[in-house]
Amino acid sequence: MNGMSGEPLVSVIVPAYNVEARIKFTLNSIINQDYKNLEIIFVDDNSSDNTLKIAKNILESSGKNFKIIKHESNLGVAAARNDGIDASQGELIWFCDGDDEAELNLISSLLKLILKYNCEIAFAGMIKRFENNIKPDEFYKINLGEPYVRDADEILYLRLAFKLSPHFCAMLYDAKFLKDFNL
Repeated sequence: MNGMSGEPLVSVIVPAYNVEARIKFTLNSIINQDYKNLEIIFVDDNSSDNTLKIAKNILESSGKNFKIIKHESNLGVAAARNDGIDASQGELIWFCDGDDEAELNLISSLLKLILKYNCEIAFAGMIKRFENNIKPDEFYKINLGEPYVRDADEILYLRLAFKLSPHFCAMLYDAKFLKDFNL
């Protein structure tokens, strides 16, 4: 799992719809990741505001490898993610919705786990922040205990029992795993 730079390429898929107020924060949190071997795939799901224009300006001036996909009609977040997967070249995939922000070491931290344990998915907790402090932050922790490595059956059980619910924006996937199982 090594790209030309010696580090695996991570495809960051950003589905976005009418998030002009948030997209600059999202893209800056991606562009400023401490892990640098990234391709950014921005999928505009037919936004009617300035989301696409803002994203294009930021990506063009970022110096990063990027692709822009524009839907001609609103197809929904699942279709946007799937189109991003189809366009991706990376060995790993991270989804970051158009209104999410990531800690600057998220990709590198999750990648270390995937490489250390030779697994298909790594995930972390997250914080849900509300605009204008209308509510206090909500913390979504992952409490699995040691060891942190789980098999697919146990993860499925924990998910179905509502004991584990990682968010898409806090997960890094092996691209081959996603594509082989048509996820």
